[in-house]
Amino acid sequence: MDDEEGGLKPGDNVWMRIFDIMDWSVEVDEPYQFDGTHDKKVSYNRKRMWNSLIAEYISPSQRDILLASGRFDDEELTPLPDEFIRKIANKIDGLTDFRKIDLSESDRDSPFDFDLSGMIFIELVLDNSEINTPLNLDDTFILERLSIQDCTFSSNISMCRAHIEKLANFRSSEFLGSFNAADSYINTAQFEYCHFEGKTNFQSAKISETSFSNANFKSETNFELAVFSKLAPKFYSTILHEDTSFQSVSWPLPISSTKTTDGPGAFIRAYECLRRHMAQQNKAQQEYVFLRLEMKCRKMEENFAGAMALWTYGLISDYGWSFIRPLLGVALVWVFGSVYFGFSVCGGHELGSVDLTNCSASMMAVSFSNLFSFLGIGRSFLGEELAQLNGSRFSELVGGIQMVFGPIFLFFILLALRNRFRMK
Repeated sequence: MDDEEGGLKPGDNVWMRIFDIMDWSVEVDEPYQFDGTHDKKVSYNRKRMWNSLIAEYISPSQRDILLASGRFDDEELTPLPDEFIRKIANKIDGLTDFRKIDLSESDRDSPFDFDLSGMIFIELVLDNSEINTPLNLDDTFILERLSIQDCTFSSNISMCRAHIEKLANFRSSEFLGSFNAADSYINTAQFEYCHFEGKTNFQSAKISETSFSNANFKSETNFELAVFSKLAPKFYSTILHEDTSFQSVSWPLPISSTKTTDGPGAFIRAYECLRRHMAQQNKAQQEYVFLRLEMKCRKMEENFAGAMALWTYGLISDYGWSFIRPLLGVALVWVFGSVYFGFSVCGGHELGSVDLTNCSASMMAVSFSNLFSFLGIGRSFLGEELAQLNGSRFSELVGGIQMVFGPIFLFFILLALRNRFRMK
């Protein structure tokens, strides 16, 4: 590319021309050609040069975030000399503000290389585009907004480890290839009315708030280990593929009981919707995950009595899911009764006058019979042992408590087993 060549030609996209100029600035002897191939050295130089060009728009706090990520160094975040910026401005009709990069209405035949990996943008716009080459946003930092509305991508999109500080808007876009946002961070993401034809991957992604309402997932979808940190994600009227995984996802809960957009009501509706999606796919375990989340949110909307009932239900059995908790409850009540009855009966005899092992075993049996009194074990087999406890009001109180809690804990054990292993 000739150093004296300047100005835009008819039909040129200003930002494509900027990248062309930067490639030329690095590879003077062998200009980079947009022929579908990709030279790693040119890409690396483009990345560092662009990041230096954009550095003058980065605030000190944003610079700290970039340096803390470990992906950029001081040299890369040092603004370019004014002379070089003026040279670029002369070739693009004096434009010197690079805060908003607008690649909108790019077409399928565009020769532009959409490898933007590792680059820093304040605002990046690709609206109303049809692109048949891969879009690579791996390790890209966008400090304000990414907008990819009403686009059609015939190839793959990768934005692994991308960091979008504020908003990513993908509304009404069609992704015919795969969509990979693994390990990315997005503050607010909008995927309403999107169509995902290929595999979709949000594994380990961190998203503060998002909506997939009216989206259509046509292939395998992976949300494993994703973190939704602020608001419950919205999946209203969404079509989920049957191979959709929400394994080990971190789900948010409301931090306020007030009736606002981020209050319990919004969370309840979102988790109700996800529960219905799982019920339609006969995924009982995933369905119960969202039911438990719904219960936790409802607890914040209830009055004191209702909140205490839900709190107790959650404490004893994790809302009907845990059989370990009520099993431990049975064990604790049984051990307490065994120890108390043992000291009351066996401890009242002189040393050596009674077989402590047999006495202790008998009191353990009495404690068990109290827990499950409906089995009639005490009346049938432990009449003599029960007679030794007669007359003690506290023993009667302990036995009464065991008779109440035994069936309750048993009910929650059976409920949890039923919920875990039920079939539709």
